[in-house]
Amino acid sequence: MKNLIIIDGTSAIWKGELISYVNESLPTSSYVTKLSTRSKRSFDTVTDLKLKNDTDLSDYNLEYRYDFGGNHYGFSKEQIDSALSKHANVFIVVRNQQVIKSLQQDYSRINVFTVFVYSDKAKIDAAFSKTEENNKDLLNSIEQASDDYSRTPDLYSLVIINSKEKNDFKRMVDFMISSAQKNKRKRRLPNLLTSKRSRSISTIILVLFYPALLGLAIDIFTSGDITRWSMATLVLSVALTVILTLIHIFIEASDE
Repeated sequence: MKNLIIIDGTSAIWKGELISYVNESLPTSSYVTKLSTRSKRSFDTVTDLKLKNDTDLSDYNLEYRYDFGGNHYGFSKEQIDSALSKHANVFIVVRNQQVIKSLQQDYSRINVFTVFVYSDKAKIDAAFSKTEENNKDLLNSIEQASDDYSRTPDLYSLVIINSKEKNDFKRMVDFMISSAQKNKRKRRLPNLLTSKRSRSISTIILVLFYPALLGLAIDIFTSGDITRWSMATLVLSVALTVILTLIHIFIEASDE
């Protein structure tokens, strides 16, 4: 199963570090490039953006669009599908919770893992010290991201802190991937068994099997004709009933 890793969070240069690390060291991973009306910053080096001199992005065929920090951003479903077809892990930076929820719904067939990256004070101060031309926009984007997180923290599967040490952030990216893999293993079986339909079906089967099994046992032992085949049938029926009972218990437990 593929991993779509959606990253939100405060600004302060971690996007460039993420993209560089993916390009240089993670051959099984990729990222989605977004269109944006944001102006180029003097300290921009590596980025996931294609900057457009448009007032908005309405002229482009983009299923996912949002505003952040006074600028417009967007990307297409085709971009995501193309990246997923070639890589096991696809990163996408999304600074809008409604778009994140849409992606979770649209890509429910795969493992969608959401991460919030919080930058520590040293990292933010370093970003502000590089230039003053965009400090106001940078501050607004940091405040907006933090406010979004405080409103719905349960939207995120993982929160990590971006420090001033580059190697620390690389380890955090590796941790994102390993956490996404663990999340995938956890969700595979529960998704199959914990739906209301599965619970109803298991209940119906158990209700039918219990009396059927009891009747079979009574019939075998009262007939006085206990053969190898009748005992085999009884053993298999007991085993199947035990399996169904365990499944039913698992479903009830996972629903708590």
